[in-house]
Amino acid sequence: MEGFLVLLLGRFCADRFLVDGAWLDPSCAKLALSKAVGYGIILGSMAFKVPQIIKIIGAKSSFGISLSSNLLESFICLITFSYNFRSGNPFSTFGDSLFVFLQNAIIIFLIFHYGMREKMLMAYGLILGFSLLGAFMTVMAPIEILTVLQASTIVLLIAARIPQIVQVFKNKSTGELSFPTCLLQL
Repeated sequence: MEGFLVLLLGRFCADRFLVDGAWLDPSCAKLALSKAVGYGIILGSMAFKVPQIIKIIGAKSSFGISLSSNLLESFICLITFSYNFRSGNPFSTFGDSLFVFLQNAIIIFLIFHYGMREKMLMAYGLILGFSLLGAFMTVMAPIEILTVLQASTIVLLIAARIPQIVQVFKNKSTGELSFPTCLLQL
């Protein structure tokens, strides 16, 4: 237990909790709450896109799912992960971006599998390319570029929604869009 608390909260707060019994120490309680919320968000992000994945697999169709929206959202996840990793921020503050990226990769694969089977090689290339881009950005991209990209994520996230909206409007149907996943994106 002590090792876990030291890893999670640092030596000072672990000692305040375990040695001193000061469970209500304001600074340590805030840190513990912040970490709990952060890891709760990460835990939730592991299932964020699962309803969408299940719906596509169940219908054996990716009709109505925008590839460009998923690609742009994946790029945003890479930016968020790379910037925060390089900035030395705790995983609890950005780990959700890794799990959303992985689920987006599955959705991108399924879009090709059910909608563009003849272009499966492109799906593998896109997923591999995005993974390599993420590795490059995390390790080698100048932090100044990552800072600018991170500052643009809100605009990019809004832009990522536009192709999906256009797709729904064009199809006059939501197709295989999952209501729970869409609701969680608000």
